[in-house]
Amino acid sequence: MCKMSESVSSIPHVSNLSSILKTGDWCSPSLQQYACASGTKLTSRQLSSILTCYITGPTALLDQEAFLLLFQQVNSEVLQTALNEISVQVRSDQIASATKAFMLNAAWEVVKSDPKVANAGFLASWFQETLHAYLPSIGTSILDCMAQLPVTCDGLATVVQALDTAYSEMDNSTRQLVADWIRRFLTTHVCEKKSATEWLLTNWKSFQSYASYSDLTSCWSSFDGFTALEVLTASQLAQLTVLSNVLSNSSLAAAITQVLSTNNVLYLEDYLTELSTLTLTPPLDHHAMYSMLETILTKVRENFPDLCSPSLKDLFQVKLKRMLAVTDANILRLFPTKIGCTDFQDIYKGLNSVHHELDPNTQRAVYQARMDFLNGQAAKEDTPSFFKAQLWLLHHFYLTFL
Repeated sequence: MCKMSESVSSIPHVSNLSSILKTGDWCSPSLQQYACASGTKLTSRQLSSILTCYITGPTALLDQEAFLLLFQQVNSEVLQTALNEISVQVRSDQIASATKAFMLNAAWEVVKSDPKVANAGFLASWFQETLHAYLPSIGTSILDCMAQLPVTCDGLATVVQALDTAYSEMDNSTRQLVADWIRRFLTTHVCEKKSATEWLLTNWKSFQSYASYSDLTSCWSSFDGFTALEVLTASQLAQLTVLSNVLSNSSLAAAITQVLSTNNVLYLEDYLTELSTLTLTPPLDHHAMYSMLETILTKVRENFPDLCSPSLKDLFQVKLKRMLAVTDANILRLFPTKIGCTDFQDIYKGLNSVHHELDPNTQRAVYQARMDFLNGQAAKEDTPSFFKAQLWLLHHFYLTFL
């Protein structure tokens, strides 16, 4: 078995391993020497004691093959008991992520060979308890293997629940790997639930953030986002907006604007960021566009200025550009007022891009709003002279602008 790698096969044999196990001098041999010592039946206490010697040390002294060989010397019950003992003796943050990955991969080789591997209860005992501390290091080999096993929908939900508890400790690439695995599983297994919300919360949990709206509908053809609006991510809501032509239907738009009005400004900004990258299909309904613009500006005005406020330049010149054409005097009153000269220029540069689409009354209201701001700025002693010049130009050439 030690011929699996040169590094392991070159480890010297330990002739007195039995006496070492009897005396309890666990840390004398190296982990590789333990791995290559055949014919020794380790108890759970011995295995946990041996592992405790090494798993909190430098990862340079460890390798994947050593863990694989060592764990294969015991059955799943002994291994599980040993790892459960370690979880009590050693804090998770004392174990390096590379070591966690070694242990997780080696333990999985034992777990997957157990006849009970497809049982949801068996998977729960391993993933939600024994292997919990190591799950942030899960990789493609384990996920791909699970995709080939006869795991049931209940088994999927069990594993996803366990992975979800480790979500905050995973990096983005690992989260994406898990989301891709969930998508592949649900594409080949019918795991329907009574509602779209329950389906998302059971099968995806936090990993939903790494799935597109199209991913959800491809996994379950009956998935209806309008029945699960409250749990969709901002990006998924924007994708639903475009795929369902929401801005061409005032009734559908009302449901979307309700969601936007009840979420925070960060959700709103993420929604607009995604929406700005998508293509809207004409014709667009004026009332639908108006209600959405009104909701967005109300939310922005309530939160501006603070650290979470979106950039007004980005908002008015990019993300709201397609909606600004429905601006009227009432919409103008919703523009942020606690602004400086730079914000003022950023807002009206965006509005200028749709100036020709505004009706004459709105154009006059825009002119008056700009005059009011510039008059207020001109009255300040520290106002730069070029703003006073801008005020003069706006006043004298207003008719030309129209």
